[in-house]
Amino acid sequence: MKTRHFRAAHSIQVILKLLVAAVMLFPILWSFLCSFKTETEIFRFPPNFFPESLNFENYRNVWDSNLPLQMWNSVKISLYTIAGTLLLSTLAGYGFSRSNWKGMNILLYILIGTQMIPGLSNVITLYITGNKLNALNTHWYVALIYIASNAPTAVWLMKSYFSNIPRALDEAALVDGCTHVQAMFRITLPLVRTGMVACAILIFVNCWNEFLIAMTMLGRTRVKTYSLGLRAFMVENDISWANVCAATMLGLVPMLVLFLSMQRSFLEGLTSGAVK
Repeated sequence: MKTRHFRAAHSIQVILKLLVAAVMLFPILWSFLCSFKTETEIFRFPPNFFPESLNFENYRNVWDSNLPLQMWNSVKISLYTIAGTLLLSTLAGYGFSRSNWKGMNILLYILIGTQMIPGLSNVITLYITGNKLNALNTHWYVALIYIASNAPTAVWLMKSYFSNIPRALDEAALVDGCTHVQAMFRITLPLVRTGMVACAILIFVNCWNEFLIAMTMLGRTRVKTYSLGLRAFMVENDISWANVCAATMLGLVPMLVLFLSMQRSFLEGLTSGAVK
């Protein structure tokens, strides 16, 4: 009897998971199919689920636009942000995990509390600062802003990863003649590489989807990011939904490649950081 109830509960759980997955994946599937349709097919009623024919004209239009260059701009900014954020968060996370000085927890709470400040409240100040530094329309300035916005969360994540590593390993390295820096880079850091991969993927997704800062700081077409380039297909009273769907599908490629290539490390990093 218990086995029968267990199987029934398991079957219901699987069905519910499949329904949730279908609801979440349907918009992506619909956009993918619409990327091969013409504008007439998209607005046809009742709608056709599948396109009448594979129309690659939408992808050709997107590829001939500035979007490929803007996607590369997003990749560059994301890589700059990942490098800077991981450097700061790794050093800070290691220091916080190996220290226990008075007021440390308060500082950590203040650090994570900065994430509750609305991003819109800082835009004007950041724009004025960038204007005075002649840094508008530059990728490095946008990357610095992204580093500052992603660092608090990354510090907390890296601290949790380092806290799972026994301090005895560091002490043994110090006994063998290593300095604290050498012990971190040679002994501890390789053990948290899955956590670093998880942080890197989360940072990449944040940078790839960010719109407000990029729209404010980047005004020239050739320096804009993917999210701004996608908006170029949406003008007043003339939205090319077929091209928008094709551009959206192209924008998913970098994230899918990154996640699928590092899926195992990403999942291991998330679970190892959740232990604490």
